[in-house]
Amino acid sequence: MVGGSACSAAGLQASELAWPEIAFGDKDQYQLQKISIGGLTLVRSVEILFSMEYTNLLILHFGTSIGWPSLVVRLQDRFGIKFSSEFGFHQPISDGKSSGAIFKARKWVKLKIKNLAKYFFLLIGLYKPKVSIHEIRDQISAVISLASAKSDQILWIQHRALQDSHTFAERLFYKRYYSRIISYVKSANDPKIEILELPDDFVVRANYLNDWVHLSAKGHQDLAKRVQQKLDKSTL
Repeated sequence: MVGGSACSAAGLQASELAWPEIAFGDKDQYQLQKISIGGLTLVRSVEILFSMEYTNLLILHFGTSIGWPSLVVRLQDRFGIKFSSEFGFHQPISDGKSSGAIFKARKWVKLKIKNLAKYFFLLIGLYKPKVSIHEIRDQISAVISLASAKSDQILWIQHRALQDSHTFAERLFYKRYYSRIISYVKSANDPKIEILELPDDFVVRANYLNDWVHLSAKGHQDLAKRVQQKLDKSTL
């Protein structure tokens, strides 16, 4: 199992499990080995796959880092927002269940400041995906070629973010990248690869944390069930 933070327990309670542990943790026929790196890119996954031993089943779970815009310059922290962080423009992952009215008001203000800054930097060309969309095909080809050489069967999961509170620019960028990624993986026509696309009925609020990217406990349970069903119906 190689994936980004979407396959980790990021944001969950200590007793809650991520979907790989739910799907495979209690199955004797599987020995789960998981590598989860926040912000995993296609290029970084090539490095991981290259050093990996051969396996019967390889699951790749790529998150929103591919195609999601980010600030290409460094800023100093302002207004209680960590702009200096690589993920400073992202929404907070905490659910805020115990938050009061003041906390929620501050959170709303910070969100508006972030979104305004995103549009400003977008207009001057400093808020954009790190990887050009024209480079995606070659990177996917490299991942598929190496993954196919390292495993008998491959399950490719392309994560989807809930779009509710993201800016129009972010939604537009990621929608374009997402469709290209799925198209390129399918066009590879590699008999070892199965694709698990997350349908619209999965992309609902109950399945996501407050950042609308990472999965809630319910979302992990739902995805684990879909993975199990996919494996049962396929030759994997």
